[in-house]
Formats: sequence, C-alpha cells, structure tokens
Amino acid sequence: MCWVRAALAQTDEIQVYDAGIAPVGTFNLTWHNNYEVSGARSAAFAGGLVPNHSLNGVTEWAYGVTRWFEAGLYLPLYSVSSSGAVTSMARNCARCL
Repeated sequence: MCWVRAALAQTDEIQVYDAGIAPVGTFNLTWHNNYEVSGARSAAFAGGLVPNHSLNGVTEWAYGVTRWFEAGLYLPLYSVSSSGAVTSMARNCARCL
C-alpha cells in the first residue's frame, strides 16, 4: 500500500545530463529541486497536487557498474504546492508502518 501512495506523488521534471556517469564501484547521489513555473492549474485526480507553481524534490542514487553502465534509483521526496500543501514520500510511507 505504501508504494501505491508514493506512486501518486508529483512527477513532473525535466532533466539535462552531461553524459557523465559514476566511476566503477562508486556510489553517487544527485539531489534535484524543480520549480514548476507554469503548469496545470487543477489537480489531475482527487487529492492530487496542483502542478502550477509547485516545488518538487527528488534524490537520484547511482552506482557505477561498468565503465559504460550506471544503475540508479530515483526517489521522489516531496512536493510543495503554491497553496502550501506538502506531500512527503517519507510521511506517506510512515503511515504504512
């Protein structure tokens, strides 16, 4: 049930990469903070966040497997809407425990 709630978190993000990957045997952490300047002005579903003027935070863990391959895990952490509503993956998962 926890993972279903997490799947409903804000997911709008544009990423730009320089094609660099973690060296073999190295863990890497990238923290993304994205602000939606102009987005939908209503939620896509009941209880959803309004994307317009929202701030979204995501961590991306990576591990250099080979010289040309990096395995990664993308974890949305929070979304803050223009109304001040906060959705937190940690808070949602804590409810499941």
